[in-house]
Amino acid sequence: MGIAKKIDMLAFTIANGMTKGVLPLIGYTYVANKRKRMRSVMKTAFIYSVAVALAGAVLLFVCAVPVVKGFIDDKETVAYGQHFLRIICITCPAVSVTMMITSVFQATGQKRDR
Repeated sequence: MGIAKKIDMLAFTIANGMTKGVLPLIGYTYVANKRKRMRSVMKTAFIYSVAVALAGAVLLFVCAVPVVKGFIDDKETVAYGQHFLRIICITCPAVSVTMMITSVFQATGQKRDR
């Protein structure tokens, strides 16, 4: 499980970087009251973020065994690791969407009142 989570952190970090990179663009266009441009930036970033996450998920799903073998060569551990990695990598696109939504709220200064 630990190996699968370490590999999954790569996909998580890429999604995090893409969403945090677009944060200033969304914030600046929001403050400048350029809503059409802001939507365009959000849409473009969302499409690229989900596309990269889907590509990573497919790659990890298909190449789970060799990727896990890169960390350890124990047959039983590789079997468990590839199974866990395939389960975890399915969440990559969802993580990308969640991070993008969080970045939009952060960039626009919106918060949830409790």
